[in-house]
Amino acid sequence: MTETLQLSAQILFTCQLLATFAILFLVALLIADYHKKGAIAGTFKTMTSLCLLAFCVILTYQSQTIYSILLLVGVFFGVIGDVFLIFKSKKSFLAGMAAFLIGHLAYITAFLQYDYQGLEWLAALTGLSFAMYFVYNWIKDSLSGVLKYGVIAYMFVIAVMTALGLSLRIDGQLTLVAMGAILFALSDFFVASHRFKTPKFSDRVFGLPLYYAGQFVLAATIAVMQTGSPWLPV
Repeated sequence: MTETLQLSAQILFTCQLLATFAILFLVALLIADYHKKGAIAGTFKTMTSLCLLAFCVILTYQSQTIYSILLLVGVFFGVIGDVFLIFKSKKSFLAGMAAFLIGHLAYITAFLQYDYQGLEWLAALTGLSFAMYFVYNWIKDSLSGVLKYGVIAYMFVIAVMTALGLSLRIDGQLTLVAMGAILFALSDFFVASHRFKTPKFSDRVFGLPLYYAGQFVLAATIAVMQTGSPWLPV
């Protein structure tokens, strides 16, 4: 059993407020995106990501564990990746993907602070690898050069991260890490669809909420992983 993290009512309220603002900014982002207001959408995306970062900073400051610091590093690089992906150039996409890849490596290192089931990790990685293979075949005609190898590396790392999240245990029980990792991985399918296939607003409608939900859930595990319940902070 890990040491219990006690959060004051003020801290909980602040975290809830940040999550609420993130939802409002996300809705505004989608509305701006629908009306093809790129600059406005980019501004609201940055504000949503900053709410996420502030949420994680507060919990990390309260916790100050290796796990929380590594989660903060992952979220920080995710926010950098969010900013790069606002822009449409190939270079900015590669930079954003590199930032997210570093973030996933931080998540993997964080998850390794806890017990995981080796056979379950291997089984999950095998299944996810098949899924990644099909997605890669679906988008490969749009890939070339550095981008092709960057996408392959990224897909491998996120498969490892998600599989590890699915195999993680606290006192023998699954944790919210699994949910956060799955939501994050699912969101990347819509990023790939929007970037490498015909861009559709539906990619944004499904992809962005999945992404931010996954990131907020992972950030929230800073508190959750230090309580008696693997699912909800108590």
